[in-house]
Amino acid sequence: MKICTKCKIELDESNFGADKGKKDGLRPDCKSCRKEVSKKDVKPKKHKIEKPKSELQLYYENKERERKEKNAKWRLDNKDKLKAKRELKKEEKKIYDKEYKIKNIDVIKLKDKLYKEKNKERLKEYRDTNKEAKREYDKQYKEQNKERIKERDRLYQQRKRLERKV
Repeated sequence: MKICTKCKIELDESNFGADKGKKDGLRPDCKSCRKEVSKKDVKPKKHKIEKPKSELQLYYENKERERKEKNAKWRLDNKDKLKAKRELKKEEKKIYDKEYKIKNIDVIKLKDKLYKEKNKERLKEYRDTNKEAKREYDKQYKEQNKERIKERDRLYQQRKRLERKV
C-alpha cells in the first residue's frame, strides 16, 4: 500500500506507475491522477493556415497537369499501338509461364499434392455437388476438341512405344 502525493489516498501498489529512479521503484502519484494531469497538458490543435503557393510550386503543378493531359491525349490517339503492346506482353507472359512450368514441374506437382491432401474434404464436397456440371462440360469439350484429343493420344502412344524400346 502506498499514498498518492496528489489525491492523498492510500492505494495498492498496482495503481502506481513504474519509476526506476525512486527507492520503491514506483511513481509518487497514482495512475488516475497522472491521467488527469496528462489530459490538462494536451493542447488543442490549431487550424493549419494555408500559405499562398510560391511561383515555383505553381509552375510545377501546372507542368504536372499539362503532362497528364498530354499523356491522356496520346493514349486516345494511339489506342491501336497500346493494344498491340498489350497483346505482345500477353504472348510473352504465356511463353514465360510455359517455360516456368517446364523448369519447375517437380515443385508444382509437390505443391498440388500438398494442397490436395490439405483440402481433401472440401475438394470431395465440391466434386459431389458439381458432378453433373463436370460431366456436361467434359462432353462438350470432347465434341469441340476431337482433333486435339486424337493428336494428344497419338503422341502419348508414340512416347510409350519409344519408352518400351529403350
